[in-house]
Amino acid sequence: MPRIIFTTSRHDTVPLRRLARELATMLYSAARLNRGGRSLPEVLALARARKASRLVVIYRGRGGNPGRMVFFDLSGDAPRVFPYLIRLRGVVFSPGSAASRRPAREVPVVSLGSETELAEELSVMLDVTYLGAMGEEAVAKYPGRLMVVEKVDRPSLAYVIKFYEGGSAIGPKLLIESLVRIRSRSLEGIA
Repeated sequence: MPRIIFTTSRHDTVPLRRLARELATMLYSAARLNRGGRSLPEVLALARARKASRLVVIYRGRGGNPGRMVFFDLSGDAPRVFPYLIRLRGVVFSPGSAASRRPAREVPVVSLGSETELAEELSVMLDVTYLGAMGEEAVAKYPGRLMVVEKVDRPSLAYVIKFYEGGSAIGPKLLIESLVRIRSRSLEGIA
């Protein structure tokens, strides 16, 4: 049974579906859910029926590309929205990422260089271990797969999320514009 389910907004595009599929492949105990015409409450109910503890919905942005990711906690009595969403600037799909194999164990999150707020929040929102900050050499020597969060100080680009295995980058690279605090944590207004 998957712990994390990735799905798209109701009006999805090919890049949204591809990102949901590839993220589900990159993480242990994750799956992709084809949303179809289902409403958000229907998707939440279906994810809970599959015993998932997290649901990640990928929404459209500019030009039909992935624009934001909203995270839901399904582990309590009622689903709740996590207090942050990720605003995406873009996604870089690697040519071989579609053929990546699913990892055999949990994929921890690390910050590259120094601690980052996004890495800590991401580990909570995905219900995975946060290993703290690591240098490039430690990331290269890590024996399994890692989700690496790198802080970037450029206009309209705050972070990059990458996956590493055996010292090499694999899978999609997510270009993060910002980590946005959600004011209302109710399900109203989130389609």
